[in-house]
Amino acid sequence: MILINSLRGWGLIGLISMLVNETLYLLFNGLKTYRNIGYKGKALVNTDNYNIPTPAIYLNKLKKIFENYQDFTFVDVGSGKGRVLKAAVELNFARIISIEKSNKLNEELKKTFKQKITYYEEDARDFLLTESENAIFYFFESFDENHFVSLIKKQIKQISFKSLFVVLVYSRSKTELENYLEYFEIFHNFEFSKKRKMIILKKK
Repeated sequence: MILINSLRGWGLIGLISMLVNETLYLLFNGLKTYRNIGYKGKALVNTDNYNIPTPAIYLNKLKKIFENYQDFTFVDVGSGKGRVLKAAVELNFARIISIEKSNKLNEELKKTFKQKITYYEEDARDFLLTESENAIFYFFESFDENHFVSLIKKQIKQISFKSLFVVLVYSRSKTELENYLEYFEIFHNFEFSKKRKMIILKKK
């Protein structure tokens, strides 16, 4: 059943590519981000809500797209175990910010990344980016999208960006692009199938 659902979601080529990328990630980085995959509490509490991590194949694509953006601030919304943060560190962004409400996960992130990351341990909707004219906000669907839309609109209304990107990673058939297209245009659209996609938006 799992295999059938995976094939429906990724398609055969996509599934093979995903498995290859995950295997390579596992060999180079170990099991840390795989622990408790798929767990999510019934309520968004401060302890241990984390979900399936961003597939490694999307991170590899992301690193190619943003390899020359070292003067940008990267904001990871809902950092979890830090898989996306690791990719951001490798890209040498000017500044990297982790937004993660869970105290437990934040302790793990601090042990892993130490002073390489700026940690924000409050509700994402209360966050306001400062001292950055160029920014990339990253969102994976396991985080509440309504919260993320509110977060992005707050930044746009209060900050004058020279350049702003939003990375949306989806594993469902529909996206909520109408919430963004008033302010953004599609910069990149990477699809494995109708249910597996990464969309990068650039502020108009």
